[in-house]
Amino acid sequence: MRAFSLVELVVVMAIVVMALMAAWPAMSRFQMDAQINESLSALSMDLRLAASDSRSAWQDDVYGLKFFEDYYTVYRGESYVTRKSEFDRLVSLPRSLDFQVELGTIEDEISFNRRGLPEAFGSVTIGRSGEVGKTLLINKLGVIEK
Repeated sequence: MRAFSLVELVVVMAIVVMALMAAWPAMSRFQMDAQINESLSALSMDLRLAASDSRSAWQDDVYGLKFFEDYYTVYRGESYVTRKSEFDRLVSLPRSLDFQVELGTIEDEISFNRRGLPEAFGSVTIGRSGEVGKTLLINKLGVIEK
C-alpha cells in the first residue's frame, strides 16, 4: 500500500491555489454584475411604481425619486423639497456602487405628475466609479428602458 508523499500533496495544493487565484477576478466581476442588475431592476420597479401611484392619485398625491451618490429616496409630494418626509423610503446601493444621473435638471430628481409623466427625463447609470455601468433610460412619456 502506497501513500502520497508530502511533496505530492504540496504540489496538488499549489495547483488548487493557483486555479482559485485565476478564477477570483471572474467571480468578483460576476458578483458585481449581479449587484448592478439587481439594483437596476429595483430602481426600474420604483420608478414605475412612482409613476403608477401618481397616475392613480394613490393617497391623493404624486410621487418621485431623488438621487444621491449611493442611495435614492422615493418620496411623496410635488418635489423633494416640499415632500411629506414621513413617507420617505430610502434605497441604498451596495457599497462599491454609485449613481451617475443625467436628467437635465439641477436637482437629481424625477417627480411624476397626475398623468404619470415625469417632470424630468434622461438617464441613470449604476456602476463602480471609474468603470462603465449599466444605464436606465427614462423618456418624456415616462417609458423606462434598460
